Amino acid sequence: MKKQIKKEELTLRDLFEVTEKGFQNIESRMATKEDLFAVETKLWHKIEDGERRLTAKIDSIGDDVEALEVTEIRGIQRRLIILEKDVKSLKGKHG
Repeated sequence: MKKQIKKEELTLRDLFEVTEKGFQNIESRMATKEDLFAVETKLWHKIEDGERRLTAKIDSIGDDVEALEVTEIRGIQRRLIILEKDVKSLKGKHG
């Protein structure tokens, strides 16, 4: 039993030493307020850049939709009006 107790004590002691070494000079490895502000600034710049890109893409899509509306939908509307006139004239001939 004494050997088990010694092993446990060594294990606890080793754990304590490892933990203690891990915390040595911790202040020199910690981020400062300036470091955190720099990270925040970089993140905001990335967010703003992404927002600008998305806005440009949305505007481009809006332009594409408008172009389709002008070329396709209005063309279809014109053809539909012509077809309606043709149907009315056929009804008049056969009616």
